[in-house]
Amino acid sequence: MRDIHLWGVKQNNLKNVEVRVPIGQMTVVCGPSGSGKSSLAFETLFAEGQRRFIESMSNYARQFLNKAPKPDIEGITNIPPAISIEQKNTVKSSRSTVGTTTEIIDYLRLLYEKIGTAHCPTHHLPVEKESVTEATDKVLRIFAGKRGYLLVEISATQRVTEGKKLHSLLLQDGYLRIYLPSASKAEKKKATGKKKKAGPEETTGPDGITQEELGTVVEISDKAFIKKGLPKETFYLVIDRLSFSTDERGRLADSMTQAYEASVKYNSGLLSRKAVVLTTEGDRVNVSEEASCPVCGYTPPPLSSRLFSFNSPIGACPTCKGFGNILDLDEA
Repeated sequence: MRDIHLWGVKQNNLKNVEVRVPIGQMTVVCGPSGSGKSSLAFETLFAEGQRRFIESMSNYARQFLNKAPKPDIEGITNIPPAISIEQKNTVKSSRSTVGTTTEIIDYLRLLYEKIGTAHCPTHHLPVEKESVTEATDKVLRIFAGKRGYLLVEISATQRVTEGKKLHSLLLQDGYLRIYLPSASKAEKKKATGKKKKAGPEETTGPDGITQEELGTVVEISDKAFIKKGLPKETFYLVIDRLSFSTDERGRLADSMTQAYEASVKYNSGLLSRKAVVLTTEGDRVNVSEEASCPVCGYTPPPLSSRLFSFNSPIGACPTCKGFGNILDLDEA
């Protein structure tokens, strides 16, 4: 990359100076007081870089900007637009950083808020949000040709009602099966009230997901559920079981709409509609109208400037509380 070339610089105390400044590297201008450091850096380099940048704008835009005077110089080439940070005496504190001292942190927070992309802290994947159409296309793309289930999580803490009432509500709405996540045989026997023989929905072949590591699909018409109600732990409502192929796209889209609606109907406090897709091979993906992790369903807080401020409880480190240091007692 070429250097910035200045020659014939006569600004203030400078006497016909010629200098080359490398681009993309840190250059320090030093010298005794009155030697022309500020004249070269601010009144020549910055002023000419800003002046040429403003001249590239339209006449309408120029009227709102302060145009720097042309420096006393014979010539300058290869100069990019310039940024100058004001030098001033600031009050320093234990929370001061380079960003706060130069006030660049305010602009960085605004930049992250407007164009940033949130990621899951566990899986390091960008969070995604999908409409019914987008969710349908996504499932058909990543699970093409596979079979599986469309599920809705019924939270242990946010469900609209408990036990027998929830059981009656689901039966009334026409739902027949629930999916119990992987558990020990004792827990499954306790949940269903008896050890159930493998049937069409409970085989270990490609059409079932009853393997120990994948969980179990059970009928909620079972006598144990009628007597005791549904499990208090989190379980999943089976919306549909189908093949993820383009021939079944219409059915998948209808079931996805039903799943989105069921997620907010049976979970109080849930503001976004979401669903879970699980294949018979154990592959899983979460889809949601609100930005969330496709693997674990983590939903980050909305991007705001406070999220990137260590002075805000929302953005501060939970360990040091934004201080940057941890005060500890030295027992020695």
